[in-house]
Amino acid sequence: MLLDQLNRLIDMGEFQVHIAQTFGLEEAAQAQSAMKQHYLGKIVLRVSGE
Repeated sequence: MLLDQLNRLIDMGEFQVHIAQTFGLEEAAQAQSAMKQHYLGKIVLRVSGE
């Protein structure tokens, strides 16, 4: 199963997620606009100050 293969890669440390840009919760509108552009990687919405 594909999900099992993905979990094995994650457990082995072979899986990495590229984060293209991070936005604070107060910047949710900008994050939504950024999703309309082509990004290589993920856009993260940070909901806490950490």
